[in-house]
Amino acid sequence: MSDPFTDLVEMLRKELSDLRTKQDDYDRRLNNMFREARVTKVHAEEGMAEVEADGLPSHKIPWVTRAGTQKEWDPPTEGERVMLFSPTGEPGLGMIMHGGYSSQFPQNHNKAGEHRRSVGDKVSTTTTGEDKVSKTENVTVSQNADSHGIAAGEKSKHVVEAGKITNDTPQMLATRDVHLATG
Repeated sequence: MSDPFTDLVEMLRKELSDLRTKQDDYDRRLNNMFREARVTKVHAEEGMAEVEADGLPSHKIPWVTRAGTQKEWDPPTEGERVMLFSPTGEPGLGMIMHGGYSSQFPQNHNKAGEHRRSVGDKVSTTTTGEDKVSKTENVTVSQNADSHGIAAGEKSKHVVEAGKITNDTPQMLATRDVHLATG
């Protein structure tokens, strides 16, 4: 016949062991929710990348982007600092969020109130305010079916105000109807 006290102690040991196992799993998942990482490989054709976080490599996982009726394509770069975001605590089910600047990839601008996008040696800077000024340098800009080109090294300044657009550029090619009127 078994001793009830011994049975109770054994049951409590098992329960404590199970609780420790669960707590270890919760701690692991919590630690994996946000991890700083570096991109080790980009699989552009799949819209996925691999990262390494604290020496732990990942499998292919997607990066965060607009992917509904509005889509955006902005893949990370190998070596780029990112955040591995895993809501479930399982890194293999996570997503890559673009991270901050680093010594390898420093900031490309230093003026508040301006948006700057650099792709290779092409740079686009936009400033908005009361006068709605938009500047574009060293880039080809396309919007819908309309487009205009700006040769490298030249600058173009676009000023958009209510009912008026001013374009100051050395040369402009219009690929659709342009109506000029005075008055």
